[in-house]
Amino acid sequence: MSKIKAITIPKWGIEMKKGTIGNWLVGVGETISNGDEIVEIETDKITNCFEATSDGKLIKVIANEGEELPVGHLIGLMSDEVVDEVEIEAFISNFMPPTFD
Repeated sequence: MSKIKAITIPKWGIEMKKGTIGNWLVGVGETISNGDEIVEIETDKITNCFEATSDGKLIKVIANEGEELPVGHLIGLMSDEVVDEVEIEAFISNFMPPTFD
C-alpha cells in the first residue's frame, strides 16, 4: 500500500461534475490533521472547504488556484512518511481517479 494519499476534487452533490480550486489553506511541508481544512473548492452552487481524511503532511500541490477540474481529478498529495520525488512522480503517473457513475 502506498504511503502517499491522493487529494482529489470531491463529489459534493449528485449533479456536481467539476470544481474550481480556491485558496490552498496549507502549504507544502505543513502538517495536517484529520479534519483540517486544506483547500477551498468552488462549484456552480457553493464554495466549501475540503477537509483532510487522515493525518500527514502536504507533499505536493498539483492544481493551482483558479483551475477548474472534473470530480475525482488529482489536486494534491499528502503522506505521513517521508517520500522522495521518484515515489511522488510514480504515484502521479499511476493514479486512477475514482468513478462516480
